[in-house]
Amino acid sequence: MEKRPLNVPLIVLTALGAVVLILAALFVYFSVNGKDYSNIYSQKEASGEIQNPSANFALASENDTQNYSRTIKVNTPDGEKTIIIKGSLSNLSSDYNITEEDVQKDLINYMGIYLELYNLHEIPFTSITPKVQVYLEGKPYFMEVSKGDIILSDGVAKNPDIVITTTYEEIFKMINNENYVTQSISLNRTTIELKANYFVLFSKGYLTLYNKLKGSFTGYVIR
Repeated sequence: MEKRPLNVPLIVLTALGAVVLILAALFVYFSVNGKDYSNIYSQKEASGEIQNPSANFALASENDTQNYSRTIKVNTPDGEKTIIIKGSLSNLSSDYNITEEDVQKDLINYMGIYLELYNLHEIPFTSITPKVQVYLEGKPYFMEVSKGDIILSDGVAKNPDIVITTTYEEIFKMINNENYVTQSISLNRTTIELKANYFVLFSKGYLTLYNKLKGSFTGYVIR
């Protein structure tokens, strides 16, 4: 019986198709199943390496300030407010200058930990890292996530994935009550604007944030 010649183009296309399907499956798998750093951060909190800023700072009411010797006056769109320096920090020497930027960075970094941004990851098979822009009382900061580390920087990120806008009052409520964040968003006191498309957000693991906020994504602004 005469053998039929091999259909090389068909074999090549079939092989390429199989490779593409495998890569696509791996892409989806790694997008959804990034490394979970939650236990590491839980251990850091338990050991005291990470502290909730509410142990050291508070947003004062008029009657609170008389009980504390160390305070910082801050200007906000709603007028001047006072940050109390309390706890062990109140015993610092008077020449140790804690600035508003110190307080803001502490608050934002802890908010990033609370939102589990450390579980975001690069787009699979690339080095494209997640970037989260934050505006606290109008001051810009951004967080870049790399292998479980949240790197906080001043200024505006180039092409951030999302933009979080909040205030002192809201962020203090969030870090003191883990159930408050969704309420803050629903009341439009904190907004999360999605800048990247859904494919990029999915591939960087933002499904974790979506679940953390109980599916509060609606359109391109979380309300």
